[in-house]
Amino acid sequence: MKFLPAVFFLILSTLASRGEEIDVVLYDNPPLIILEEGKKPSGIVPDFFRALQKETNLDFRFHEASFVDAKEMTANGKMDVMPALAQTYERQQLLKFSKVFLLRNRAVLFRRQNFVFHEMEDLAGKKVALIRDDVHAEAFQELCEIYGITSDIRWVDSYDEALESLLSGKVDLAVLNEIYSSQLKREDAIVSTYVSFNPVEIRIGYNKEVSPELISQIDEVLSRQQNETDSVLNRAIVKYLSPQVETQIPLILWALLGAVLIVVFVVIGLNRILRKLVEQRTEELRLERDRAAAADRAKAHFLGNVSHEIRTPLNGILGFCQLLESSEDLGSSEKESVEAIVESGRRLESLLTAILRYSDMASEVQQSVREPIVVETVALEVIEILGVRFEEAKDLIQVDFTGVEARSYLTDPNAWYVILENLIGNAIKFGNGSPISVKMSEGKSNKGVRVLRLEVEDGGEGISSDDRERVFLPFEQVDGTLTRRHEGVGLGLSLVRSNVNLLGGTVVLSQAKAGGLRVLIEVPVLLAQ
Repeated sequence: MKFLPAVFFLILSTLASRGEEIDVVLYDNPPLIILEEGKKPSGIVPDFFRALQKETNLDFRFHEASFVDAKEMTANGKMDVMPALAQTYERQQLLKFSKVFLLRNRAVLFRRQNFVFHEMEDLAGKKVALIRDDVHAEAFQELCEIYGITSDIRWVDSYDEALESLLSGKVDLAVLNEIYSSQLKREDAIVSTYVSFNPVEIRIGYNKEVSPELISQIDEVLSRQQNETDSVLNRAIVKYLSPQVETQIPLILWALLGAVLIVVFVVIGLNRILRKLVEQRTEELRLERDRAAAADRAKAHFLGNVSHEIRTPLNGILGFCQLLESSEDLGSSEKESVEAIVESGRRLESLLTAILRYSDMASEVQQSVREPIVVETVALEVIEILGVRFEEAKDLIQVDFTGVEARSYLTDPNAWYVILENLIGNAIKFGNGSPISVKMSEGKSNKGVRVLRLEVEDGGEGISSDDRERVFLPFEQVDGTLTRRHEGVGLGLSLVRSNVNLLGGTVVLSQAKAGGLRVLIEVPVLLAQ
């Protein structure tokens, strides 16, 4: 009897050390979740949860199921957690979601190697593999409705089954996600159509009974691991998302060498044939170039139309939300919700503005309009507007207009507005709260033509020399990963270069003294009389 209290205390200590037991349901979704018979679950998500278990007083128990069953089990309360789940409005009615996302993902349309695809209309009547209950499947069907296209949908249960259907020729195309497709081998006889859509954030799903404290605890660890370069999460992302390169030594090396020698002798006799093939191919490339240019113009026109159609109701939503925001009848939580709607609307409005400007630049031949303006006034107007949009940046911007104060030049005011808005806006967004220097000066004149110089510097992370040319391309960003911190579509510097070229000037990127980015623009102007 003397030993019973000690035994009882030992049992309680063992149970306490195990912590709270959490049931986690996993579904096969490589490389996020890899389920293989007879092996422990692996992939980015299981690695993160094992690290999470070591950092917290939580005991995770893994269960395996299909995607549809896993979602149903979590919604019904049989499971506590379902990780690697895209957040949608419909799923929010059934589950809770983490506030911090794991990764970003999007849909990519793939085709068979011998299937010809040039534009969306080519999908009409074609067999397309879609995954049941997948958010990208629903988005693809909505995309077809926008284009007025009817495809022959073939439903499958997993991305592996969709890939197998594509390789075996059962379907012409398949909608896969970007993370899954990054693991495809080069020898797989499928080709990307470069049609991507439906960007989503991959989060952790919870059943409705899970406490907010548990969700916050997991979110805190997830956020910390995202910001730590050498964390388990970031190491898993590098491990599972890095392309697998296999080096194989051909067994018929000597036979190939012999064939090369034969080809060397045959080439002389085939010279005329090759010349004709080159001419034929050159003509084909010219036709393809013209077709691609026409497709770009059509895409720009479509983007412009859609952006206009979205912007009209968006302005109405923002207007009514701002009126609602000023109401004295709202509680604090309701005011926060309205403020969140207004902030999201403003972000969407800025993205639509960038897309509209790109559409205008791409869809028609631009001509510079020269009229007398005070560029200093335009710059101060832009800074004032950005100060309203980014209140935290009001005191960060330092201006120096020595030599150009109140001086009027013959130039294009709209082009200067776009240039200044995007450069200063980028400095605010990527400057990490550092001081921003905006300088305007006048360079040497030649036969009455003066050079107007604009310099914008920040103390942010800057842009490496390898990326400084690439970032001028439309829709390109320095950080193109799924976990990037800054939002945007990658049109800012593209619009800057287009407008600088319109003015006949030059733009150069370099490293600033503070270690950030320095942008130098030089534009020829005439002094207004």
